[in-house]
Amino acid sequence: MPKRYLFVDCLDTVGRAVVDAVAGTAGEGAVHRLQAMGRDGDERPAGGLVAGADIKRAAAEHGPFDVIVIGPPIVDESEMIDADSRPNEAVIEAIDSAAKRSLDILQAALLVSLDRGDAQIWSLGLDDAFAYYLEGMPVAPIVTQTRVSCMRTLSREYARMGVRLNSAIFQPPADMVSADALKKGRKDLKTYSMRHKLVDADRQASLLTGYLAADALALNGATLCLGTGVNEFNI
Repeated sequence: MPKRYLFVDCLDTVGRAVVDAVAGTAGEGAVHRLQAMGRDGDERPAGGLVAGADIKRAAAEHGPFDVIVIGPPIVDESEMIDADSRPNEAVIEAIDSAAKRSLDILQAALLVSLDRGDAQIWSLGLDDAFAYYLEGMPVAPIVTQTRVSCMRTLSREYARMGVRLNSAIFQPPADMVSADALKKGRKDLKTYSMRHKLVDADRQASLLTGYLAADALALNGATLCLGTGVNEFNI
């Protein structure tokens, strides 16, 4: 049977490119979107932000799903923490809340995937090593690292139940970066690639779709880095 996909909070350029790439190959009927600030046709959670309960309800009403993709964190830690100052309690609470919400979503995704026999769960994120040098790029190193670590740890246990958990870390795509920001950051980006050239999000997404569509995916607990620079995932 054709695979069915659930995309959770795939709101930014990267997330939407992945959704569109999958819909283009698998068909719109195979794709369900659950997003806090969705476009027309997206399911919006009643409470504003997506929670684990929304995942369970979506699976009951529109599932079962073979592949669940969790979009990049909806938090920009660069706006919260000044490099020259210590984070205050409000900043700590905001990051803690975002991390806990990600874990709640992941737990629900696991629960609705256990009976599939061949299921995938992916977590998406931006490589902050690149984003740091590109003015205006959102970064969420703490929440992203929390996710990646959990995906890797849980993959060991859930593989025997037929669930494969992986992370995909995107270098900031050309679609998200202004020409001025790239010009200012080009010198520092030489750390990763001489004359670094950004890749469009749809090209990165088309690479990922091959993994998402695979049966009995030969990948588990991995952190897949997408981009043309030497990606050190320097979180």
